[in-house]
Amino acid sequence: MKQNDFEYIRNKFDESGVNAPEELGEREIYEKLRDVQPLAEVSSPEAKKRRVNKKVLYPVSAAAAIALISATAFGLNGLFGSINIARQRDRLGLSNVEDYEGLRAFSSRADLTSAVRNVRRLQSGLDSITSNEYMIKDGEVLEYGDGGESRAYDSFSSSSGSNSATGNSGGDSFGGTYLQYNDVDEADTVKTDGRYIYRLTSDSSDINGFPDSCIRIFNADPEKPEQVAKLIPGKTAKAAVGDDFIVSAGEFFVHGDRLIVLEETVNATTYSGSDTRVQIFDISDINNITEAGCFMQSGSYTSSRMIGDTLYIVSNQYIESENDVPMVGQPKSTVDEPEMTELDPGCIYAPSRPTSASYLVVSRIDVASGVQATETQAMLGSAGVVNCNADNLYVATYDYDPMIYDYIIAEDADALYEYGDGFYRGHSNFSDSTRIYKLNLGEQLAFTADGAVNGTVKDQYALDEKDGMLRVTTTSYNSDLNEVNNLYVLDSDLKQIGAVTGFAENESVKAVRYVGDTAYVITYEQTDPLFVIDLSDPTSPTLLGEVKISGFSTMLVPIDDNTLLGIGYHTEMGDEIAMETQNGLKLVVFDVSDRANPKVLDTKIFASCYSEVQYNPRALLFNPERNDYTIPFGKTEWLNGDSIPEDADAYWMPDYKMTTGVINFKVENGKLVITDEYASDMFNNENCEGTVERCVYVGNTVYMIGSVQNKDDYSDFKTIVDATAYK
Repeated sequence: MKQNDFEYIRNKFDESGVNAPEELGEREIYEKLRDVQPLAEVSSPEAKKRRVNKKVLYPVSAAAAIALISATAFGLNGLFGSINIARQRDRLGLSNVEDYEGLRAFSSRADLTSAVRNVRRLQSGLDSITSNEYMIKDGEVLEYGDGGESRAYDSFSSSSGSNSATGNSGGDSFGGTYLQYNDVDEADTVKTDGRYIYRLTSDSSDINGFPDSCIRIFNADPEKPEQVAKLIPGKTAKAAVGDDFIVSAGEFFVHGDRLIVLEETVNATTYSGSDTRVQIFDISDINNITEAGCFMQSGSYTSSRMIGDTLYIVSNQYIESENDVPMVGQPKSTVDEPEMTELDPGCIYAPSRPTSASYLVVSRIDVASGVQATETQAMLGSAGVVNCNADNLYVATYDYDPMIYDYIIAEDADALYEYGDGFYRGHSNFSDSTRIYKLNLGEQLAFTADGAVNGTVKDQYALDEKDGMLRVTTTSYNSDLNEVNNLYVLDSDLKQIGAVTGFAENESVKAVRYVGDTAYVITYEQTDPLFVIDLSDPTSPTLLGEVKISGFSTMLVPIDDNTLLGIGYHTEMGDEIAMETQNGLKLVVFDVSDRANPKVLDTKIFASCYSEVQYNPRALLFNPERNDYTIPFGKTEWLNGDSIPEDADAYWMPDYKMTTGVINFKVENGKLVITDEYASDMFNNENCEGTVERCVYVGNTVYMIGSVQNKDDYSDFKTIVDATAYK
């Protein structure tokens, strides 16, 4: 259907006296069709009974919906003669669902198995049109390319804030992980509790040749921080699951006298059957750390959050067979290994059009009572970006183009052929979308809504909830196959109520931050535009203003109501090639007091520097008592230039000097004030070289954490901690 066909259809609506929707979009058409049945079934006795007894709703795509309305208006009987909608519903496992929209929980194991079988068939179809092996035409699957042998088309059957705190035993304030929301803690690879510093790293290799995950614990001594304990959490798991499994820790929390480690176990031979394992350790006596509990759920570890004493774990379970069901394991006591049991089908949900052959699994644990009080919910869908506030947890994941879904369930081979041909020619990327699931964290853990927006999200900061509405920023493709950017506002049911779309063509989102009723969006191609979007009327977001600067920010930090800090990359244009390259760390301060006319107040460039903050927001250290920021940095300087001497051997490398440490700064009256640029000699000297990767603070001391390599044996890694006093 061509774009100008919509106007033609609207005119036909007017001529026929049928009220057309205000917008001929999929949702509006769907709403218009709520009481319309396929014409081929209207006259049957069964259909008449259904019309009398209850409302019947059939799933149709936007294109089919438009055609159906057109058929009703123009009298084109038999439109659906080639598509059996009842069969479509059955293939989806929706035969017992009265409403095509929204989520549903499964009523039985058989119901779940049927839906899984269908989504695996769908996934097989998706794989076939995104591979280089097959194309589909005239009811046959053909080898793509020279047209080799064909086989019958068989329904795609299988072949902001900081966690700073006070009141610890030493009386000092402390902080580490930078948080999106102050009251929601995030797991990390570095933590401090004001007494000790915890660092997740690796130890010697296990029998499979994979390094053991190790948490090294250092005392927070400003004079000489030293390692006082070492924990290999996987040892307990390996003893339980056996040496045929790889056990690796991804992140952890420190919560009071509890160390909570989030691990993943996977078969060392097949790399399948991933489970997420939560191990809780009692660290009240650092010299005698004991296990306090364990919990497991199926799927690979995705993300987690801690709110008060409650831990939320998100995993993604790939479906390997139609009989796969999410499983959870909970020990009978703290010394027992969890016994894995299947999740009840009533705790497993499905969206109206499931497209992913996987389960999104979410559990919550009351850490204060060990791991005995748990609750788990699952979704027939995949896990992705996680955004979580005190009330709701959102999971945003890539979703397939709804057109593909409709083509496959309708077995529309010609349409799939055309779409697949476009895919190979690069004409289908613009149809990517994001599916969002909403999980309420109230008294009962429950999925309450799902929705979709055009484009893909960059990270958790691209989503934010305010007054029950979710704001989502995405990057998508327009009809010219150019990148554009969008901001959508969704209501509590995740239905779109407002949007501003198509801005910053040929650029993509690099950073997003929401402050009250304002969204700040950084996009980038060769300049760094900061866009200011007014959200005071959620039904009509308005692009107010923008300002451009070289380079781009990957993180935005609100300083006050009128000032915004950007942290990211300095870029330079090449001398020989007209192409920008990243060359250093860049800080920028924006004045947003006049939202329609944002301005750049100050910038600082640290040439040839790099920092984990540039790609990991958790690495930013904020001290609310001092109202300042600290970031780790590394710097490499080439001493002899980059020209190769004529007598150089094949392995010649220019001499270089490495420097690493922390940069401490404030933003005062719109200006960046660099308080300290401390370089640590512990990381780079005649014996070793390394980089400060993270930093935490306790009281008046900043602790730098990183890894070094022995210059005589570069395979020898060592974790060290250095300390410097605030200036």
